[in-house]
Amino acid sequence: MTTPDREAGRRRPPPSLEAWAVVVAVISVLVALGAWFFPQSPGTPPPGPSTPPVPPQTAGTGSPPVTPTSSSGGESPSPSPPPPVNKWLTDLEPVKDDSDVEIEGVSIGGTMYERSLHYSCSAFCNDEGISDLTYVLGKSYRTFRAVAGVNDAAGEPQEGVFLVSLDGRDLDPVRVTQGHHRTIKLDVRGVIRLRLRAYRPGTTRNPAMAGANIAGGVSNRLPDLAWGDPKVSR
Repeated sequence: MTTPDREAGRRRPPPSLEAWAVVVAVISVLVALGAWFFPQSPGTPPPGPSTPPVPPQTAGTGSPPVTPTSSSGGESPSPSPPPPVNKWLTDLEPVKDDSDVEIEGVSIGGTMYERSLHYSCSAFCNDEGISDLTYVLGKSYRTFRAVAGVNDAAGEPQEGVFLVSLDGRDLDPVRVTQGHHRTIKLDVRGVIRLRLRAYRPGTTRNPAMAGANIAGGVSNRLPDLAWGDPKVSR
Protein backbone atom coordinates (compact mmCIF):
# COMPACT_ATOMS: atom_id res chain seq x y z
CA MET A 1 0.00 0.00 0.00
CA THR A 2 1.10 3.58 -0.66
CA THR A 3 1.24 5.92 2.25
CA PRO A 4 -0.34 9.37 2.12
CA ASP A 5 3.07 11.07 2.23
CA ARG A 6 4.33 9.23 -0.84
CA GLU A 7 1.15 10.01 -2.71
CA ALA A 8 1.54 13.71 -2.01
CA GLY A 9 5.20 13.64 -3.10
CA ARG A 10 4.29 12.29 -6.54
CA ARG A 11 1.62 14.95 -7.16
CA ARG A 12 3.57 18.09 -6.21
CA PRO A 13 6.84 18.82 -8.03
CA PRO A 14 9.68 20.29 -6.12
CA PRO A 15 9.88 24.12 -5.88
CA SER A 16 12.88 24.34 -8.29
CA LEU A 17 10.91 22.86 -11.16
CA GLU A 18 8.09 25.29 -10.61
CA ALA A 19 10.49 28.24 -10.82
CA TRP A 20 11.94 27.05 -14.13
CA ALA A 21 8.45 26.63 -15.53
CA VAL A 22 7.63 30.22 -14.63
CA VAL A 23 10.85 31.47 -16.31
CA VAL A 24 10.10 29.55 -19.51
CA ALA A 25 6.57 30.93 -19.58
CA VAL A 26 7.79 34.51 -19.18
CA ILE A 27 10.36 34.09 -22.00
CA SER A 28 7.67 32.69 -24.29
CA VAL A 29 5.45 35.68 -23.59
CA LEU A 30 8.30 38.13 -24.30
CA VAL A 31 9.14 36.39 -27.60
CA ALA A 32 5.51 36.54 -28.66
CA LEU A 33 5.28 40.23 -27.79
CA GLY A 34 8.49 40.99 -29.73
CA ALA A 35 7.16 39.22 -32.82
CA TRP A 36 3.96 41.21 -32.51
CA PHE A 37 5.54 44.65 -32.15
CA PHE A 38 8.51 44.11 -34.55
CA PRO A 39 7.23 42.07 -37.54
CA GLN A 40 9.66 41.35 -40.40
CA SER A 41 8.80 39.79 -43.71
CA PRO A 42 10.73 36.60 -44.26
CA GLY A 43 11.72 37.71 -47.82
CA THR A 44 12.96 41.22 -46.93
CA PRO A 45 16.75 41.41 -47.36
CA PRO A 46 18.81 43.19 -44.78
CA PRO A 47 19.60 46.81 -45.65
CA GLY A 48 22.78 47.23 -47.67
CA PRO A 49 25.22 50.08 -47.84
CA SER A 50 23.71 53.33 -49.08
CA THR A 51 24.58 54.51 -52.63
CA PRO A 52 26.46 57.82 -52.70
CA PRO A 53 24.46 60.60 -54.39
CA VAL A 54 25.31 61.44 -58.01
CA PRO A 55 26.36 65.08 -58.39
CA PRO A 56 24.22 67.08 -60.86
CA GLN A 57 25.73 67.59 -64.32
CA THR A 58 26.60 71.17 -65.13
CA ALA A 59 26.31 72.84 -68.51
CA GLY A 60 29.36 72.55 -70.71
CA THR A 61 30.61 69.22 -69.32
CA GLY A 62 30.08 65.81 -70.82
CA SER A 63 27.58 65.08 -73.57
CA PRO A 64 24.74 67.55 -74.18
CA PRO A 65 21.36 66.49 -72.84
CA VAL A 66 19.15 64.66 -75.30
CA THR A 67 15.72 66.12 -75.72
CA PRO A 68 13.17 63.31 -75.91
CA THR A 69 10.95 63.28 -78.93
CA SER A 70 7.38 62.13 -78.93
CA SER A 71 6.26 59.59 -81.47
CA SER A 72 2.68 60.78 -81.23
CA GLY A 73 0.97 64.11 -81.35
CA GLY A 74 1.62 66.30 -84.38
CA GLU A 75 2.97 65.46 -87.79
CA SER A 76 6.66 65.44 -88.63
CA PRO A 77 7.74 68.12 -91.13
CA SER A 78 7.69 67.09 -94.77
CA PRO A 79 11.13 66.52 -96.33
CA SER A 80 12.34 69.22 -98.66
CA PRO A 81 12.07 68.40 -102.34
CA PRO A 82 15.35 67.48 -103.98
CA PRO A 83 17.06 70.25 -105.94
CA PRO A 84 16.56 70.13 -109.72
CA VAL A 85 19.23 68.34 -111.74
CA ASN A 86 20.23 70.39 -114.77
CA LYS A 87 21.74 68.96 -117.92
CA TRP A 88 23.07 71.00 -120.79
CA LEU A 89 21.31 70.14 -124.00
CA THR A 90 24.71 70.38 -125.67
CA ASP A 91 25.75 67.30 -123.65
CA LEU A 92 23.02 65.24 -125.33
CA GLU A 93 23.47 63.74 -128.77
CA PRO A 94 20.91 64.90 -131.33
CA VAL A 95 19.12 62.34 -133.44
CA LYS A 96 20.78 63.90 -136.51
CA ASP A 97 23.67 66.35 -136.65
CA ASP A 98 23.34 69.72 -138.36
CA SER A 99 26.53 70.73 -140.17
CA ASP A 100 25.68 74.43 -139.80
CA VAL A 101 25.42 74.30 -135.99
CA GLU A 102 28.37 74.59 -133.63
CA ILE A 103 28.55 74.39 -129.83
CA GLU A 104 30.32 77.56 -128.73
CA GLY A 105 29.97 80.81 -126.82
CA VAL A 106 27.67 83.43 -128.33
CA SER A 107 26.78 86.92 -127.11
CA ILE A 108 23.04 87.60 -127.20
CA GLY A 109 21.66 90.98 -126.15
CA GLY A 110 24.91 91.85 -124.40
CA THR A 111 25.21 88.59 -122.43
CA MET A 112 27.66 85.81 -123.23
CA TYR A 113 26.25 82.27 -123.29
CA GLU A 114 29.16 79.85 -123.32
CA ARG A 115 27.30 76.64 -124.23
CA SER A 116 25.16 77.80 -127.11
CA LEU A 117 23.87 76.08 -130.21
CA HIS A 118 25.19 78.56 -132.79
CA TYR A 119 23.56 78.44 -136.22
CA SER A 120 25.48 80.25 -138.97
CA CYS A 121 26.37 79.74 -142.61
CA SER A 122 29.42 80.82 -144.60
CA ALA A 123 28.48 80.96 -148.31
CA PHE A 124 25.10 79.22 -148.29
CA CYS A 125 23.08 77.14 -145.83
CA ASN A 126 22.37 73.45 -145.93
CA ASP A 127 18.93 71.94 -145.31
CA GLU A 128 17.20 74.79 -147.16
CA GLY A 129 18.30 77.43 -144.71
CA ILE A 130 16.64 75.96 -141.60
CA SER A 131 18.55 74.60 -138.64
CA ASP A 132 16.89 71.41 -137.39
CA LEU A 133 17.91 69.45 -134.26
CA THR A 134 15.94 66.76 -132.40
CA TYR A 135 16.79 65.42 -128.94
CA VAL A 136 15.37 62.37 -127.19
CA LEU A 137 14.26 63.32 -123.67
CA GLY A 138 12.51 60.01 -123.00
CA LYS A 139 10.08 61.49 -120.44
CA SER A 140 13.04 62.00 -118.10
CA TYR A 141 12.90 65.79 -117.65
CA ARG A 142 10.56 68.42 -116.28
CA THR A 143 11.57 71.72 -117.88
CA PHE A 144 13.42 73.06 -120.91
CA ARG A 145 15.03 76.49 -120.88
CA ALA A 146 17.01 78.48 -123.44
CA VAL A 147 17.68 82.07 -124.48
CA ALA A 148 16.90 82.69 -128.15
CA GLY A 149 18.45 85.52 -130.10
CA VAL A 150 20.70 86.90 -132.83
CA ASN A 151 24.46 86.90 -132.42
CA ASP A 152 25.61 90.36 -131.34
CA ALA A 153 28.57 89.93 -133.72
CA ALA A 154 26.39 89.22 -136.78
CA GLY A 155 27.67 90.86 -139.97
CA GLU A 156 24.33 92.55 -140.70
CA PRO A 157 21.16 93.35 -138.74
CA GLN A 158 18.64 90.56 -138.89
CA GLU A 159 15.69 88.83 -137.28
CA GLY A 160 15.60 85.20 -136.22
CA VAL A 161 12.63 82.87 -135.95
CA PHE A 162 12.82 80.05 -133.39
CA LEU A 163 10.51 77.03 -133.42
CA VAL A 164 10.00 74.38 -130.73
CA SER A 165 8.12 71.10 -131.20
CA LEU A 166 7.19 68.65 -128.42
CA ASP A 167 6.45 65.17 -129.73
CA GLY A 168 5.36 66.65 -133.05
CA ARG A 169 3.28 69.46 -131.54
CA ASP A 170 4.50 72.82 -132.86
CA LEU A 171 4.48 75.73 -130.43
CA ASP A 172 4.09 79.36 -131.40
CA PRO A 173 7.15 80.75 -133.19
CA VAL A 174 9.42 83.15 -131.31
CA ARG A 175 10.81 86.13 -133.24
CA VAL A 176 13.85 88.04 -131.99
CA THR A 177 15.74 90.97 -133.53
CA GLN A 178 19.43 91.68 -133.06
CA GLY A 179 20.30 93.29 -129.74
CA HIS A 180 17.41 91.60 -127.95
CA HIS A 181 16.73 88.16 -126.53
CA ARG A 182 13.79 85.95 -125.61
CA THR A 183 13.85 83.43 -122.77
CA ILE A 184 12.02 80.22 -123.61
CA LYS A 185 10.95 78.04 -120.68
CA LEU A 186 8.71 75.04 -121.26
CA ASP A 187 7.16 72.19 -119.28
CA VAL A 188 8.44 68.99 -120.91
CA ARG A 189 7.12 66.40 -118.46
CA GLY A 190 6.11 63.30 -120.40
CA VAL A 191 7.83 64.54 -123.58
CA ILE A 192 9.83 61.99 -125.56
CA ARG A 193 11.25 64.15 -128.36
CA LEU A 194 12.25 67.81 -128.32
CA ARG A 195 12.77 69.46 -131.71
CA LEU A 196 14.48 72.84 -132.15
CA ARG A 197 14.46 74.77 -135.44
CA ALA A 198 15.68 78.24 -136.34
CA TYR A 199 15.93 80.33 -139.50
CA ARG A 200 16.32 83.83 -140.85
CA PRO A 201 13.49 84.98 -143.12
CA GLY A 202 14.60 85.64 -146.69
CA THR A 203 17.71 83.42 -146.66
CA THR A 204 18.75 82.27 -150.12
CA ARG A 205 18.12 78.53 -150.19
CA ASN A 206 19.32 77.58 -153.66
CA PRO A 207 23.09 76.99 -153.78
CA ALA A 208 23.34 78.15 -157.40
CA MET A 209 21.47 81.33 -156.63
CA ALA A 210 23.63 81.88 -153.58
CA GLY A 211 26.75 81.62 -155.79
CA ALA A 212 25.35 84.13 -158.25
CA ASN A 213 24.52 86.54 -155.45
CA ILE A 214 28.03 86.29 -154.10
CA ALA A 215 29.45 87.05 -157.55
CA GLY A 216 27.15 90.02 -157.92
CA GLY A 217 27.70 91.35 -154.42
CA VAL A 218 24.15 90.61 -153.32
CA SER A 219 23.47 89.47 -149.78
CA ASN A 220 22.18 85.96 -149.31
CA ARG A 221 20.70 87.03 -145.96
CA LEU A 222 22.58 84.33 -144.11
CA PRO A 223 21.50 83.58 -140.52
CA ASP A 224 23.62 84.12 -137.42
CA LEU A 225 21.36 82.82 -134.65
CA ALA A 226 21.78 80.98 -131.38
CA TRP A 227 20.01 79.02 -128.67
CA GLY A 228 21.81 80.42 -125.63
CA ASP A 229 22.75 77.85 -122.97
CA PRO A 230 19.86 75.43 -123.61
CA LYS A 231 19.29 72.96 -120.79
CA VAL A 232 16.78 70.51 -119.39
CA SER A 233 16.03 69.88 -115.72
CA ARG A 234 14.73 66.79 -113.94
